[in-house]
Amino acid sequence: MPRQRSAIVDWFMNINLACGVLSGISLLLMMVVGAFDVIGTNLDMIGISSAPVPAAFEFMATMMVVCVFLAVSLGQARRSHIRVEVLVDKLPKPLRIVAELNCHLISMGFFGAIAWF
Repeated sequence: MPRQRSAIVDWFMNINLACGVLSGISLLLMMVVGAFDVIGTNLDMIGISSAPVPAAFEFMATMMVVCVFLAVSLGQARRSHIRVEVLVDKLPKPLRIVAELNCHLISMGFFGAIAWF
């Protein structure tokens, strides 16, 4: 019998899902702007005056940050991020829980430091 999730966990999962969708939209926007930039820059090859998309580089850099950091929470919640579990799988269950807790604490410290600076 599967365990029931609380309303707070469901609420956070919905927020994570919304962040994942926004991450996908930012990736789509990056592809569209990149394609328009390349096409707009190379139109002079066929005799049409061309110009690159203004501030395309800055837009791409901003969208890359949005894409990565909005998707991190969904990957963390689903435990679908890339992991190296060579040693962790061989540990007994209590030590695996300690290793998982350490992983979460290190991640919190890392992202807290990024947010602070």
